[in-house]
Amino acid sequence: MGDSQIPKDPEALSAFIAHHTAKYTAKLKEGINVEEEINLISASCRALQASVNVPEDWTNEVAWGFSASIAISLILDMGIEKMISSEGSPTSLEDLVELTGGSRALIKCAMTQCVFYCIFDEPSPEAYQHNARSRCLLNRGFADWIHYSVDDGLRSGSNIGKYARLNKFQIPDTRHKTAFQMAFETDQSMYLYYHEEDKVRGARFDSAMNNDYDEQLFRPIESVFDFGHLSPDALVVDVGGGKGHHAIRLAGKNPQMSFIVQDFQAKTPPMNHASSESTLERMKWQQHDFFTTQPVIGASLYLLSRIFMDHPNDDCREIVKKIADAMTPNESILLVDDFIENTVVPVKTNALNLHIIASFGRPFRTMKEWEDLFSAANANLKIDQSWLFESGRAVFKLMK
Repeated sequence: MGDSQIPKDPEALSAFIAHHTAKYTAKLKEGINVEEEINLISASCRALQASVNVPEDWTNEVAWGFSASIAISLILDMGIEKMISSEGSPTSLEDLVELTGGSRALIKCAMTQCVFYCIFDEPSPEAYQHNARSRCLLNRGFADWIHYSVDDGLRSGSNIGKYARLNKFQIPDTRHKTAFQMAFETDQSMYLYYHEEDKVRGARFDSAMNNDYDEQLFRPIESVFDFGHLSPDALVVDVGGGKGHHAIRLAGKNPQMSFIVQDFQAKTPPMNHASSESTLERMKWQQHDFFTTQPVIGASLYLLSRIFMDHPNDDCREIVKKIADAMTPNESILLVDDFIENTVVPVKTNALNLHIIASFGRPFRTMKEWEDLFSAANANLKIDQSWLFESGRAVFKLMK
């Protein structure tokens, strides 16, 4: 979507919005994809709001956008989303004060900000009820994703200016202190910090990553790559697979395949983390440092999911090289699930890129950077197929 489509005059913008709203409604009734209309309407509404405001007021409002994150974080910290009735009478401010034991002024500020952004309704003064947006917060996985974003994400993002100044506004391609590390005063990478220093945040992050609200960003890997194309008794190795979320899910859907989850601190999860006892019987957790020789030779498929985000290029090449050395030519597959820089960048994707930079000190790679990384790791390794999404997600199937 280009800005050239969007008028600048307020009256023309109003007509443009009305036209595309009608198209949106018609397509929705016919079951046709409405993503283009959603993007155009959203961008046009922002342009209309900017055009009718005094420039200083609009710029100030954008700059104060963090206030919404603060408000949502407070609501989730206090559990207010679970205290407001989904049906029936609205919940009063006084009830929320009594239920939370929190400050009346603090709760009112948070609720007022959320109502302004159409998260919760206020049908009468100081009385609140759920709407379609706020009900999403009753989904634990989605709520954890939002909580992670408005808490850890905001905290890391607030340090990105300091991070950029220290690096003379460059992003080094070597290991360096990230905005996340500055924010949390740690030398650990984000993943290690969550799983060694702050396990409460770590549990929330794990829950957030299992959330699938964003169809493109979080859709399971098996909806992108068809694991049914592998032989029924295939061996899949999830390299750097953490607690094995991907492998457990895949094992449940592919009852004859075997799976190995490799991680630096690999631990077999409790039985209730797997779908069945038969699933765990086909799984193995293996302690492995992916910078060392890959111990599983000739697996059907090696999976690298979101591994390269927090590693510089030299390290990524070494990770790929170790796996490529273990692959059987013309048989083994390396499946990489990560991010790519698109030519046309939607606002949401650009925001995610900023977040990745703050968290890991590594922007999305371009297609050329991916190609160079793979070829430098092993000259025989080629991209056999790729899936690129507007969200910035990229999945590469590689063979040698």
